[in-house]
Amino acid sequence: MKRKFGVDISYSVAWRGRECAYDNLRLGTPEQSYKLLPGYLHMLMDTNTGSVVNLEVSNGNRFQYLFIAFAASIHGFSYCRPVISIDATHLKGKYRGVLFIAVCHDANQQIFPLAFGVGDSENDASWTFHGICMYHLLNNLKTKFRNKTKELEQHYIRTAKTYNLQDFHVLFYTLSSAVPGVKEYLEAVGLHRWTRSHAPSRRYNIMTTNISESLNAVLVKVRELPITALRRTKAAGCTTMMSKDIEMKLEGRKDRAQAMGVSYDLCSLYYTREFWHETYRGVINHIPHISSWTTPQQISEFELQPPDVRTVVGRRRKRRLPSMGEELPTPKCSRCKERGHNRATCQNPIALHPTDEAGCSGSNLPTHQPIHPSDQHSTPQL
Repeated sequence: MKRKFGVDISYSVAWRGRECAYDNLRLGTPEQSYKLLPGYLHMLMDTNTGSVVNLEVSNGNRFQYLFIAFAASIHGFSYCRPVISIDATHLKGKYRGVLFIAVCHDANQQIFPLAFGVGDSENDASWTFHGICMYHLLNNLKTKFRNKTKELEQHYIRTAKTYNLQDFHVLFYTLSSAVPGVKEYLEAVGLHRWTRSHAPSRRYNIMTTNISESLNAVLVKVRELPITALRRTKAAGCTTMMSKDIEMKLEGRKDRAQAMGVSYDLCSLYYTREFWHETYRGVINHIPHISSWTTPQQISEFELQPPDVRTVVGRRRKRRLPSMGEELPTPKCSRCKERGHNRATCQNPIALHPTDEAGCSGSNLPTHQPIHPSDQHSTPQL
């Protein structure tokens, strides 16, 4: 502010000004946003008939849980494989909380959003689940059995993915022999939660929560917005019997399929063009501007309060903590172009006049010795 506008203010004043500007852009403060939520949900159901909305409050009319499923998503799910991937991500606003996202795969292996929810945290009161992401469970195993990570990666995934019970017993015995103690750990988790062979219903090829985490990545900026600020696909152009992605896979396996007498009749309806079209038949109607809302008196007079949480002092964290075994990209210095540090911590000397590819100086000026970053602001010797 001082360098650009010539205004000398403290950090706290600048921060409060920034928050005030955000409140004006977002149609009010976070507290006002919670008060608008009941009317917003009423208009959502009015403009999208058949949608499912549930708002739970605690004592003192304080926000607790929220669930939203649009009618278009409910209709489309009937034509998707019946496997739902659920993931949660922390909200970055003043009152924090957790955003829950439920998604599935359409006939073309693309992400189809089903429902959204907001809760206080990832606990048993806010959500339940029946299956476990194969990748996250593997990371937990690597944490517990640190000296056997190679054996885990070699045997665990094959054990989890096999369809046949007989093959499972052979693979599970091999895994248990290679990693002592893992058998008891995985049995305590529940074999039906992480294996295809023991799953009470079909999991198809969906063994991880990657699809819901992908949607979380898309919503990374939205997580900072207040509570009320939170496609049609290429299916219309598809002319083949199956969806485009499935047709490409079948084309690559056509010779083997013909040799075994396999035909389209063995393909599930969930992969067909008709199911792909029907998934996106529904339309999500936009909610009108607040000035044209028409809500019942009991809703307009209901004042929903923010959740009873201790607000965080200081700047709120925007980057999440990495999971166990997750590889993060190393920073690249914009000054020396090397990795492992940034410009602020760079200690590498830089030549005043870099040479070109032929080794010749880029100018007729005399060559200078490289300088160190700590010497850049020192007074030159006369």
